[in-house]
Amino acid sequence: MTHLDRMVLFTTAALIGFACQPKASDSPRLDLPSVLVVAPGAKDVRPETKGDGEIGVMYIVREEFRADALLGRIRAALPSPEWRPLPNDWLNPGLVSSHERGWTEFRDATRTPPIEVHQWLAQWQDSQGNVVWYALRYESKVKEGAADLSRPDNSNLSVTAVWVPAPLAKQMISSAGGRGR
Repeated sequence: MTHLDRMVLFTTAALIGFACQPKASDSPRLDLPSVLVVAPGAKDVRPETKGDGEIGVMYIVREEFRADALLGRIRAALPSPEWRPLPNDWLNPGLVSSHERGWTEFRDATRTPPIEVHQWLAQWQDSQGNVVWYALRYESKVKEGAADLSRPDNSNLSVTAVWVPAPLAKQMISSAGGRGR
């Protein structure tokens, strides 16, 4: 093989390798169950698979308050009758889920400085006993003297989504004293 042949081969291999690299703007490929929705434009995406089989993802996305578009995507990924929205919290049946009550808001004084939180928490369960839960949360600065917590002061939405396999879900309910579903 001549020097010129080696140069052509090296250049061709380098160009093919470069062309096959993902662009910096491409989002990383996530190996998540289809019921765990990652919103378009999500930032700081952190998938996690635990040894017990639980799979989750956390991320931040800019989404106007009430997150109607994202909640629509989530509901579409969890179709009836395969997935059933749970009217009460899965492990705390006395707590009504956001499927029923919608968004809640509260002041979190455990943080310094305190923050205002707008939160949506709910779960779904399929016929095999697998559970999916979502927590959507906006955090805002406390508005001194304002009693109205009706809207967050930004559109930065933190999302946590978790898929719990049926055997683990059953074990968690048992550990909670059988209070759950």
